[in-house]
Formats: sequence, structure tokens, C-alpha cells
Amino acid sequence: MPTSDEILLNELLMEREEYFGTVFNLEQEVYKVLGTEIDFESPINLPSKQKRKKKSKVPKIQKKKSFKLRKLKESEAAFSVKYQNKDDLITEKLIDPLAIETLIQTPPKFLVILSVHTVSMEDIAIDCLYSKEIQSLSSPVDPFVNKNHNILE
Repeated sequence: MPTSDEILLNELLMEREEYFGTVFNLEQEVYKVLGTEIDFESPINLPSKQKRKKKSKVPKIQKKKSFKLRKLKESEAAFSVKYQNKDDLITEKLIDPLAIETLIQTPPKFLVILSVHTVSMEDIAIDCLYSKEIQSLSSPVDPFVNKNHNILE
């Protein structure tokens, strides 16, 4: 909720509380005049006193557990990310954990993150944070390329 809406909401709640205080004080004056308490009915049906409809119970869809990388420690300089792009194995050094998390959770087509290690300034692996088995990915079938002949005639 935007801050301006929060401020407006708080002002309205304080004004509501002030009006309830006024009603309470008026009822106390009525009790003094009558010398006894009487049961006042609410003149209006307040929205806060209305019964709410229960939400229908729909089975919850289980979310995939999101992968969260920890921050680098002082002895760690970067994340070493090994990934498979089609049939190529590539290792890169990255420092943005959010980018790595995004790639693991929603990888682009033909890209699979195989492992994430933290490395020192000397490029020595310190800690394995993620690993996955190597998979063989085949390229999509290109209608213009024939496996027996390079280009279709």
C-alpha cells in the first residue's frame, strides 16, 4: 500500500475512533439523565459489524520452492556458475545472486544451470551452493536444415 494511502487510512481510523468516543460520551449523558442504563440499538449496520462471506475452499496449488542464494562471505569474491547452453559447457563468474536465482528458477530455453560455487579472489572454489546433473540437450528441429544434407533443396 502506498504511503499516501496509509496516511489517509490512519487519519480515517482516528476520525472514526473520535466519533465512537463522541457516541460513547452521549450515551453516558443519556444514562445520567435517565438514571439507568438502557440498551441502545445501533442506528446503522456498520460494515465492520457485518458478517463476511467465507471464501470458497479451493485446493491450493503448491508452489515450487524458490531457490535462494546466500550472500557472499568476506573470503568469497564471486559466484562461479557452470551452465550448459545446448551442448556447450560454460563457466562464468557472477556477483549478482538475484540474476543466478532467476536463471535457476526460470531458465531460458536450452540453458541449464549445472552448479553454483563461491570462489575466492584466487579463483579457488570455496562452497557449493547448487548442483544439478548434466543433461544432454538437443537443438530444436530446424525445418530448413536436413540432418543428412546441410540445406534442403
